[in-house]
Amino acid sequence: MPSTYHDEVANSMLSEDDLRAASCPRLQGLDRVLRRGIKNLSDEERGWVERIEAERKVLLADDSEVEILNFGAGSRTARRTANEMNAGWTSHAVIRQVCERAVSKPEKALLLFKLVREFRPQRAVEFGTCLGISAAYQAAALQLNGNGGSLATLEGAPSFGDVARRTLDAVSLSEVEVVVGRFLDTLPQVLADGPVDYAFVDGHHDEAATINYFRELLPHLSDGAVLVFDDIRWNDRMQRAWGVIAASPSVVAAVDLVKFGIVFVGREPCEPPRFDGAVQGSPASL
Repeated sequence: MPSTYHDEVANSMLSEDDLRAASCPRLQGLDRVLRRGIKNLSDEERGWVERIEAERKVLLADDSEVEILNFGAGSRTARRTANEMNAGWTSHAVIRQVCERAVSKPEKALLLFKLVREFRPQRAVEFGTCLGISAAYQAAALQLNGNGGSLATLEGAPSFGDVARRTLDAVSLSEVEVVVGRFLDTLPQVLADGPVDYAFVDGHHDEAATINYFRELLPHLSDGAVLVFDDIRWNDRMQRAWGVIAASPSVVAAVDLVKFGIVFVGREPCEPPRFDGAVQGSPASL
């Protein structure tokens, strides 16, 4: 990435007023989500959130230990090679601790929920199911949309896949498929099932892998697709990956929400022109 990237970000900072004034319908939709989306819930939406959060409490009380087959980067400071990640490595963890440390907090999960509600995708893909809480939020939004949307959520660890299926079954969400295996192995078949309108990319915090997932997704995205990248500032390598993605010619708008990065892909340009910068005043709790 060019060494000037961070200077360019600083010089192209988009304020909330800029986002609100955008003429692009996709940016206007994002503005609606950020300004009032996670605060205003209908009774039906609140009912789903309460059911999912009840399952979070179940997970937070689960002292069982599971073996985890990992294909990701691990910690922020780990320097695993591509070969090591492809081969996988095992660890052990207690479910409640995984829920405390690795599962999307309610504010983040609600943002995903509201993005799905706003943009109404037909086909959604999630990278990194973990225990199924974020998948439940997104699948519930799809079900509320009532347009036949479905979610495929990819998870590398079989033990997490089993827990996620129990979580989703407990809240009666059926239009979601938990796909277990290395993303390299499972993603091609998922993408072959039809155009993708929405993707949440999490679970493999590695620079090269994140860029590769974006490039693999591109030929299979519908016009106007929205992609959400988690933890774009997790370390310097993830920041570089975000910079490459935001600068792609296929991206018509890129919004840096500090922990999330959101890009819109399509043929129709957004106004204002594509920017690579943080939205000032974005929810600090995310």
